[in-house]
Amino acid sequence: MKKALSQQTSLTPWDLDIVLSLSRVSQMEITGEKLDSLGPGLITVEQKRAIELLRDQAFRYQWQLADALAGNSSSWRFREDNQAFNAKLSRKLEYVYDMFQE
Repeated sequence: MKKALSQQTSLTPWDLDIVLSLSRVSQMEITGEKLDSLGPGLITVEQKRAIELLRDQAFRYQWQLADALAGNSSSWRFREDNQAFNAKLSRKLEYVYDMFQE
């Protein structure tokens, strides 16, 4: 799919990876039990609050959860021309997707 998409668009390899990761289907639900399991260190207090606002909500696509988090806090938004921040944010999102996957 990546090859086909790269032939049809002018996205950079970095942007292609983001698009593909956000289009993955995976059932996720933000539960209190899983919220309590979030480890300290990787997720900031502000980011954890943004996740807590989504308690008892379910998401079918990773992009839906990423969008909801970005709507709750700017700390979950990708930044133009800041690859280091975006790489770290991508790792945090992968952690959150894995944590809340059913």
